[in-house]
Amino acid sequence: RSPLDRSSAASDVYKRQGLKMNKYDWFVIISSIVLLSITFFLGFVVLKDNETNLDRRLKEHFTKMGHNSLIAMMAKITKFGNVETLMIISIPIVFFTVSQHNYVSASAIIMSVMLSVIAVHTLKFIFRRKRPKVTTGINYMGYSFPSGHSCVSMSFYLTIAYVLSYGYKFFFVTMLIAIAFAFMIAISRIILGVHWFTDVVIGSFIGLICAYWSIYMFRMNYYFTFIFG
Repeated sequence: RSPLDRSSAASDVYKRQGLKMNKYDWFVIISSIVLLSITFFLGFVVLKDNETNLDRRLKEHFTKMGHNSLIAMMAKITKFGNVETLMIISIPIVFFTVSQHNYVSASAIIMSVMLSVIAVHTLKFIFRRKRPKVTTGINYMGYSFPSGHSCVSMSFYLTIAYVLSYGYKFFFVTMLIAIAFAFMIAISRIILGVHWFTDVVIGSFIGLICAYWSIYMFRMNYYFTFIFG
């Protein structure tokens, strides 16, 4: 059976069991509230002067270790968090899942991107933190806090790994690889100098929360009826 068949079957099992919110779901709800509180505290109080001592020291450290080969490698890794890359990866998978009438998997993938993009850009607009001075020649746009690449990559890659590998023996390995890859994208933003450390930390945690609720929607066997009917 294909990963998508197994994903659909797993969702059906959850639906038959009448999945209810468990202690882990409540833990994530509380964690989401705590994270949101920390984000607003950082945005309005700690980061009002644009950078912290920790941000400054880490930027100086990564600038010193930023050899040309490392910069070149990080520039390639960070592209996996670009919008065009995520579209290239997600669109064929979404179209295939829809062709198989697996609307639950398609909705979870769409949700992972949509939720994280809305969350991170809303917070960027609220805080409007300036980016660090970039010396690596990397193009960027928009405000700094929190990191969009870190947030969306964490949400997208974890969700798609879960949807495609659930029910297989390599499920946990796949999830660990997805987390590690998303963190590499986040770290690349610091090494390339386009984000502060606090940007990518908060962005990554917001991405984790977005991934959890996208996966929760998948487990609930929910799909976007206004899109798929």
